[in-house]
This record gives sequence, C-alpha cells and structure tokens, in this order.
Amino acid sequence: MLIIERLSLMNIKHLKKLQKQSKNIYNKDFFKDYNTQSFIIQYLKRKEVKLFKYNNEYIGYIWIDSPIDSTNKILALYINDLYINIVKEEIIKIFKNKLLVFDVIDNELNYDIMKKLGFKELKVTSLMKIKISNQHKSYLGNKSNFKIFTKKEDEKLRCFIQNSVFHENDRIPLVPYDIKLEEQEDYYIDNLCVFIMERNNAVGYGQVILRNDLYTIVNVGILEKYRGNGYGEMLIRYLLYLCYNENISVVAINVDSNNYNAIALYKKVGFSEYGKITTWSK
Repeated sequence: MLIIERLSLMNIKHLKKLQKQSKNIYNKDFFKDYNTQSFIIQYLKRKEVKLFKYNNEYIGYIWIDSPIDSTNKILALYINDLYINIVKEEIIKIFKNKLLVFDVIDNELNYDIMKKLGFKELKVTSLMKIKISNQHKSYLGNKSNFKIFTKKEDEKLRCFIQNSVFHENDRIPLVPYDIKLEEQEDYYIDNLCVFIMERNNAVGYGQVILRNDLYTIVNVGILEKYRGNGYGEMLIRYLLYLCYNENISVVAINVDSNNYNAIALYKKVGFSEYGKITTWSK
C-alpha cells in the first residue's frame, strides 16, 4: 500500500537518502536551501515536500514550490523506477485541477520517467553556460546606460517592459503585485535586476536569479522599436559584469532551441551550449 507522508523531523533522514539517489541533475537541492533558514521557515519548507512510502520503504519524493495560483512549480522529483505506475495515480489525485510544471535535463532517462508519470512535453530550450573570468571585471560601455531596479518604485516599469516584449508568447500579463511576490522569493537577487536606458527611457530589462543552485540570466528583452542596435548584447555583458562583482563564477541562460539569433548572440558573448532542458506539464 502506498502512503504519502508530509516531510517532518521524524522522516527527514529518508529525504536525504532519496535526494542522493536522484539522477536528475536539475533537481534543486532541498537541504542547501533548508539548512540556512530559521526554525519557522524550515517548518514551512517541510510542508512543501511529500514522501512516497510503499511497504514501509521510502521510494520517492516531490518538492513543490508554494503555489500562488493554480500552477505548481516542481522544484525536485524522484521516484524509484519500480514504483512509477503506483505513484502516477496518486499524483493525479493529490494535484487534481492543478497544473504541474517541471524543468528537467533532456536525456533518455528523464524522458522515459516523465512519460511514465503521464507528463506532456511543453517545450525544449538550450541551456548555455559561461565561466566568469577577469575579462568580465570591467564594462567597456557607458554604465550610465543602465539602471538597477528599485523596489517599490520600478514594478510598473518592469511590467510595461516585459508585457511589451513577451506579448506574443501566450504569457499572462504581469501586474505589479506579481513582481512584489517575486521579490520575496529565495531565487530573487536584489542588485542583479537591470533596465537598459536610452536618454532616460527604459528600452529593455534583464535579471539574474539563483535557480536550481545555478545563477541564471532571465527575462532579457528589448522593446521592439529599439532592437537591432546592440542593446541586447550590451545588457547581457553588463549583467555578467555585475556577476563578476558578486563573485559569481558560472552563469547560465536558457533559450528556445529554435531561436537561432539569440543563440548566436549568446555564443558571441562567450556562452557555450551545455545541454537541453525540457519543460513538462501535467
């Protein structure tokens, strides 16, 4: 009989064993996050994890980011291959009427597991990485062309930029409240959110977050009328310069595998392809 347990101080040692068995290298490390938190936050974090137990043996776990809507972002998932069909049915029951989304390294093992669990492939993106070195210790452009995002002031401006840039990507338009929620997330980094400016007008935006223990550039976009003028490259290079100042050694970026122009730009800056990431949903 399958039993689903909420993570507790009594069974947390079993999560440590299961996490070591996980072969999905894109899983977020629960304990790296958990061990640095206060007692109250640790209690809340434990509520996000469920352990799967079958015939008194712990066979897997799922860690879900606290949802703010009907979407549940999976931060880590592992199930012993022998019990996938059993767990599959329980996952359907637990998250009925909820959308599950999970990013995993694209390989045969993970593809087989996600298919067996009943997930559907949403998209495939290229994971690119760059090692931060002394060449990033200075920025050769005009630093006055950039503005660090300021909390309680720039939420509307960021919404305008991102909604304008990504309006054709079937994204739900951002509102300032969405940004304020993000500012409270563990992955958010205050001083690595940047607008690129022209004559005191913001023409683009980008930021670096800590996702799955990897510093990652996200939400990079330039307003349409300003594209083709090198602003995208300037913004990426400036973000890397800021990362150098923060002693960050490796930075990643995800890009649609069919976005050849963006891939060419990132390679020009110094990124190289590391692997493919598949986004699955259920």
